[in-house]
Amino acid sequence: MFDPVPMSLPRLGGWERAHLLLQSRSRRALQNFLREWSQALYNLKAGAVRWHIEVDPLEF
Repeated sequence: MFDPVPMSLPRLGGWERAHLLLQSRSRRALQNFLREWSQALYNLKAGAVRWHIEVDPLEF
């Protein structure tokens, strides 16, 4: 997991936005991690924080 970086439009509609890049040598390990991590994120009681997970291997 790399540090967060701002998006091309870091602030949109009053929301701060950033990217997190995750990399793995194993697609299966990455998919397992994302499944568990997404459940943990959505179960957080983080107030006004919204999460959106997008998997796009062609982007990089």
